[in-house]
Amino acid sequence: MKHVGGHRQQGGKRLRLFGSLVMICTALNIIVSVNIKQDGGVKDVYASSFGEPHKVLPVAVIKSNTTSIDTFTLVIVRCTGNLTWLVDVPKDWKIVIYEKCLSLTEPISQNSIATAMNEGAEECNGYLDYIVDYYHNLTSVTVFMHDDGLAPWSKWKGESAHTPFISFTDLAHAVTTHLTKNQGFVQLGVSRINESWGTNGYHGLAQKVLWPYIRSDQYPNPPEIIAFKPSAHMAVRQEQIQLRSQGTYEAMLQQVRYTNSVPNHLDARQMCCALERSWHMLFGEPPELSLKADLLHQLNAALE
Repeated sequence: MKHVGGHRQQGGKRLRLFGSLVMICTALNIIVSVNIKQDGGVKDVYASSFGEPHKVLPVAVIKSNTTSIDTFTLVIVRCTGNLTWLVDVPKDWKIVIYEKCLSLTEPISQNSIATAMNEGAEECNGYLDYIVDYYHNLTSVTVFMHDDGLAPWSKWKGESAHTPFISFTDLAHAVTTHLTKNQGFVQLGVSRINESWGTNGYHGLAQKVLWPYIRSDQYPNPPEIIAFKPSAHMAVRQEQIQLRSQGTYEAMLQQVRYTNSVPNHLDARQMCCALERSWHMLFGEPPELSLKADLLHQLNAALE
């Protein structure tokens, strides 16, 4: 019996030794697993018995709890306007200026791009140029403006020509406040216009020409009535721009830029007037611009 008991004791020692080896291997496997996952950028929650517990949020939770920092680009279509107001643009904003009226052999500043001189001062050439050129390198927010978009620079033209802002500091603050993840487009103009679609004697035909690019699954047919804010001052999030393909914007640019080469057909100004009334639909808004996309309305509502 002692002999048998000795075997049992030895067997017990072997089992305990085997159990210890299993525990060590398991611990090593956990450590290796943690290292592999952390080296690959994945972090999981592991409660370690070696020292202090190692606790980090899982990747999905980290992403949902992290607020991304927006990046900004100001796109200006310039004719001969005074740009001294650019001193108020935040230092971390990128500035791109499309020169429309000067016969330039080279850009007049480090921010300038000479484009489509033969089309005069139509802003949609510069806007479409920018979208096509930077489609895959957009900042999270783009603000599109004329060179005289601030009220003091174009007040004499009437409220349809400018934004309600006296300084770009005020404009930037309003945009960063009201252009949210859930509201990815806002128009910056003052007046609001209701208009029938495709019937105007000047730009109605251009609206019909552009409709195939503007239509969507939600709005497959041309609207009867649209509401918009004139002068095409607007702020757009990257996601709204990329609702359409780069090829769509490029095709629209070609329509705008070369349509006047067709005898007795449209000119660039007619096409840009049509686009002025359509940007909001292009970026995902309904034909009648929503009040959430009307920045001046939002500012006034906040004061009530």
